[in-house]
Amino acid sequence: MKKVFVFLSVLVLATTLFTSCDNLLGDNEGTTQHGFMNFENEIVYANTPKSFISFVALGNWTITKRGGDDWCTLDLMKGKGSYWYYIKTSCQPNTTGKYRGTEYELRDIDDTDIYARFSLYQYATRGDGSIGGSPLLQKVTGSDGCEMTFEYDNNDCVTRFVATKNGTTLHNLTITYASDSVIHVNNGYSTLKAKYDLGFQMAESKLCAPSDTFSVSLQYDTYAFTAFTLMDKRANGQYVGQSMMFHEQKFTGDNEHCADSLKWQRKDGEGKVTTWKMALKHSDNDNRYQSIDVNQLLLGVENLSPYNLLCFFRHSRDSKIVSEASTTEGKYIVNSTVNRDKSVKQLDVTSPDGTSVTYTFTYFED
Repeated sequence: MKKVFVFLSVLVLATTLFTSCDNLLGDNEGTTQHGFMNFENEIVYANTPKSFISFVALGNWTITKRGGDDWCTLDLMKGKGSYWYYIKTSCQPNTTGKYRGTEYELRDIDDTDIYARFSLYQYATRGDGSIGGSPLLQKVTGSDGCEMTFEYDNNDCVTRFVATKNGTTLHNLTITYASDSVIHVNNGYSTLKAKYDLGFQMAESKLCAPSDTFSVSLQYDTYAFTAFTLMDKRANGQYVGQSMMFHEQKFTGDNEHCADSLKWQRKDGEGKVTTWKMALKHSDNDNRYQSIDVNQLLLGVENLSPYNLLCFFRHSRDSKIVSEASTTEGKYIVNSTVNRDKSVKQLDVTSPDGTSVTYTFTYFED
């Protein structure tokens, strides 16, 4: 059997793709070259709608499915040699709650000893870290007079977020995902932009406007510890920042992770800077069965960053709901109640001074 080296490539685009090919070897129909040359591969997320595979075919070829789940379809299953192919792949949403894959075989028609087997894989989680198929939050109401509403597109991405408290609007975001793979976030004052990836997450470290910025920076990443900071800076000088530390935890794929400690800092409109340093404990209730990160409600709607609440950076979403946050002033105690589908039904947060806020969650029906 002839030895063939194959490198599979699965690249995801948010735009509509078409099958295309480039002739690499001219129009020599009598070529006797066979085999395939390919590139790297990417795993798609539970809400990734489009992808494509790319490879160079030296000989005439065909693709057959060998096994796995029926969640993706290839737009082209056979072709001629001497071309570089980009083949459109359509992906169905993963609502199984499990990582899944499908195996294919790419074989040279004229020399059947030459073939390559490859698999396409899909995460159980959406790009924002929530479980695929988990319910989309419509509204949150708080006993402190706050209300948050959410709207979504067909890829389960938030396109509108409004937060008010006692009639005052605190946040009003309109979010669009353009066909050129650029996310636009209009916050009422400016429009922030950044490239987005196959999970509709920021593909760059900053979401920028001339004055406002949301940034993610890795503080350090070693075998034992990982820490990063998320900073939401605004044109009027206000900011909300969070630094999170993780001990011996993995951030690949669908792995669970929970921060050991959290530093939360806010500068308000009067220039006052408040800092909370917290040691965290988590409940058994999962934080990935609804479309937002409910842990961002720990200090109330006044102190949150909407980009963290909506999980623009998937690794900032702890996989479990916080149950206790210890500070030098005392403890924040959180009691969470979940629905039958594991989504959060109610969240009760009691501050060190004894003040309590109850948040009630309403979801869109399927």
